[in-house]
Order: sequence, then structure tokens, then C-alpha cells
Amino acid sequence: MIHFKPVIRKNQKNNQGLVNIKIRITKNRKSTYLSTDFWVMPEQFDSKKGKVNGKHQSYKKINLKLRKLVLDFEERLLDSTESGYNLTIQSIKDELTGKNFKEQDFFTLSNEIINENIRKGKKGNAETYKTAKNTVKDFLNKSHLSFKEINYNFLNKYENWLLENGKSVNGASVYLRNIRAVYNRAIDLEIIGFDHYPFRRFKIKNEESLQRYLDLDEIKKINNATLKGKLEFARDVFMLSFFLIGINMKDLYELASIKKGNIEYRRSKTGKLFSIAVPQEAEGLINKYRGENDFLLFSEHYSDHKNFTKTVNKYLKKVAAKCEIDKPLSTYYARHTWATLAAVLDIPKETISRALGHSRNSITDIYINFDRGKIDEANKRVIQLLCEKAANSSAAS
Repeated sequence: MIHFKPVIRKNQKNNQGLVNIKIRITKNRKSTYLSTDFWVMPEQFDSKKGKVNGKHQSYKKINLKLRKLVLDFEERLLDSTESGYNLTIQSIKDELTGKNFKEQDFFTLSNEIINENIRKGKKGNAETYKTAKNTVKDFLNKSHLSFKEINYNFLNKYENWLLENGKSVNGASVYLRNIRAVYNRAIDLEIIGFDHYPFRRFKIKNEESLQRYLDLDEIKKINNATLKGKLEFARDVFMLSFFLIGINMKDLYELASIKKGNIEYRRSKTGKLFSIAVPQEAEGLINKYRGENDFLLFSEHYSDHKNFTKTVNKYLKKVAAKCEIDKPLSTYYARHTWATLAAVLDIPKETISRALGHSRNSITDIYINFDRGKIDEANKRVIQLLCEKAANSSAAS
């Protein structure tokens, strides 16, 4: 007799603390599992009844779809040319998933993940997966790669190939982490078992990144420098990013409005809603670069955020040279400099982390609303440190 039951595995949570509802297929005391599209918090599922409970706002809808899914499985086995009662657990799974599912390789699954990120508006993530996939194709010079072929030797050779072709250790690690993410998805989908997992032995290497920040005197020089044209523009964009806690260029480019003294936006990198009280220094620059049709003129003068960022970074190098700062200044420095000065002021690491948007969607984060006032106060103190330093320097001269 074949039995189907929706179940969860509480020890298999994703980064948001959610678990996938799987359909457990049991025959002769042997079981296998099929993943579904439904994810819930562990406490939102009644394991005894195999149902989502009332703690989830869509529990009725999900339970209905799970029942339909189980009925569909039962019908497909009945309609099979081979009697469902004579099938093994593995052949049952093959029958329900189809051969294409079992034949899915690294490239096809990568494409699914790329398309999934595009649908969710995470174009940056999609581009990263696409680049990693293409480097693997270039390395192999073929368009099919089974997950069993991704073993320790493959990863070692691929890493060496990347390094030999000019990638840094940290650059190679980005591609390797993407391969690992695709492989982990394959395990979740039960395309391959965990017993083949190559990343237990192969460790992704990282080098300590160069510190990309300005000290207090350096950012004061940039803030007070008399500049014109593109240099003034690049400096102003840099300082606006700094005053807004290192907002990245894509989010600044797409900024839509100020509401009740705050800017609110979803970080393009994480999709998380973010809110910052606009300090006076930032408000002055925002007014300076107002657009005619859009909130800021950046999107009216540059075709996309990449072109905008490229131009700003080009002239920031010249700003640094004019200010006699021997650093490869870029927009990244605004974010790192803000964090460094906050640390100098002994602002708690948790506040700095939240200000930079590093907090994860853990279960704790879901139930605790972090006090945004702490972040606004931290930003105020960092800006005051810069202004006090500037005022003291002016008085001394």
C-alpha cells in the first residue's frame, strides 16, 4: 500500500527560518520525499495531521492545494501502465517527477535559478549566477554537466583554471559559492543525494579584503574641497551616499521620494525595506540634484545605474588625486568609511550592522522590531564627528 502525507523537516530551514512542506511517499516502511512550492515556519505546521495550522494566514488555501497535489499523485499512479502496487519507492518517485526531472543537470538547474531571480526582481543575483554558469561552460567547453561530475577534483581544477585566467582568490570564491548554491538546490530537489556532496572536503578560499575606507582627515578634505564640474558632481554623490549611511548607487539612482523626513526603499541587494531619516547635509544635496521629472536627476542623465556608477567612480579617482589621497577612491568607500567612523565613536556593532542592512531575516528578527531611532542617532553622531572636525580645522587655520 502506498501512502502520501505532507510533512516538514524542522532541521532543514532556509535563511529565513522557513521549512519546505514535502510530500512523504511511503511503501513497505520505506519512504522518499517530494518537495512542494510551499514554505512555512515550523510552528505553522501540524505534523500529526499533516496540515498547515491557523497560525498561517493562508492555511486553508495551502491545505487545499496539498490535498489536490496528493490526489494528483494518486491518479497518476493509477493511470500508470505499471500497477502502482508493483512499483519500488524509487520508481514511484521517478513516475511522479518524470524523467526530465531526474536528468536535470547543473546548467538547466542554474537557468531555473536565474529565471527565478529575474521573476523576483533580483537581477543582480541572476547576473551573478549567469556569469558563474558561463565560466563553468568555458572551463569544460561543453553544455552538459551532471551533479555527480561535480566532485573534489572538478572543483580543484576549476578553481585553478579561474586563478590562471586572472581571477583573484576572492573573485574565484564568488563563482564557487554560486556552484555550491546550485548544488544545494539540487539536494533540496532530491536530484542528487547528500552523500555525493563535494564541499565537505573542498573548502572555498577567501583572502582578507583591502580596507576601503577614508580616515577622518581624508573624508574632511573631500567634503571641504573646492571642486567644479564632474569632480564636484562625483564628490557630491559620494558625500550624499555617506550622509545616507552608505546607500549603494543603484538604490540612490532609483530613489523616489522623501516621506515625512525619511527616505524609504527596498535594498536592491537584499530586497529588505529600509528607512533612513534624512539629515540636513543630505537634504541640501538632494535639493541640489533634484530632477525635472524624476525625484533625482541621476536617472534623467544616465541610462542606468551602472553607467551612473561608472562615471562617478571615474571622477572620484581624480577627486582623490586633487585632495592628495593615495587611495583608489570609489563609491564603496562611503559605506566603509561610515562604518569605520561609527566604530570610532563606539557605536554598538549591532547598531552598525543594522544601519548597513546586514541583519538577516532570522526568527528573532521577525518578532523584534529594531529601534530605527538608534540608527538615526548613530548617523547623526557620525556626521557631527565629520562636521566638528571640519569646524576645528577651519578655526585653526
